[in-house]
Amino acid sequence: IGMVQAYAPGSIAAAAVDKNYLEVARLGKHALQGLRQGTFFVIGWDYDRDHSVRVLRIVLNWGRPISFVISSSHGEERMTISIGDKIPDVVMNQMTSDGPAELSSGELFSGKKVVLFALPGAFTPTCSASHLPGFVANADKIKAKGVDTIVCLSVNDAWVMDAWGKTQNADEIHMVADGSANFTQAVGLEVDRTAAGMGVRSQRYAMIVEDGVVTELAVEEPGKFEKSSAEAMLAVL
Repeated sequence: IGMVQAYAPGSIAAAAVDKNYLEVARLGKHALQGLRQGTFFVIGWDYDRDHSVRVLRIVLNWGRPISFVISSSHGEERMTISIGDKIPDVVMNQMTSDGPAELSSGELFSGKKVVLFALPGAFTPTCSASHLPGFVANADKIKAKGVDTIVCLSVNDAWVMDAWGKTQNADEIHMVADGSANFTQAVGLEVDRTAAGMGVRSQRYAMIVEDGVVTELAVEEPGKFEKSSAEAMLAVL
């Protein structure tokens, strides 16, 4: 029913399924980490409302399944995480007393109730003037609702996130660095800010995650800051 040829992390793969030519878009580093050249069999696919194929389910020759975001003849389809979905298994970074260290999504979310808010960039105007300060000011109220961890995530490195957190007195906020956009792309909430000299960044959003499963998700329209504020999250906790 079709085959996918994978070469190296970040490369492009292609497949012919159901007589449509499908192009796998931006194979994630986390998905291909440690894989060698080989052939992987397509065992199924999901359809969007207009019946365009969105996600190929791939099984490796030793049996471990992977999913890839793809585009079809109907135009590019981006898989965005939804309420009820499980957080994907990816690696991010955080600052520790010994310097930057890897942080898996399992470590961050498993067995916990987490409020995560993501934003386009540390030290940028709305993020510094409103988004992060709102969660700093309301951290105690949010945790009083049974939240174990409040996470601020951005496509920046761990040094930048740590420095930004210190300038904002964000002691109650877990500053998570998604420098390679592993998490941001895995949940389908990236935005291309190349024209502004910023490269790939995160959209502005907030989510509530309980034991690794998304229970609330609020994604802002471009240029807006309304639904993802600390106050908005408090209202739905």
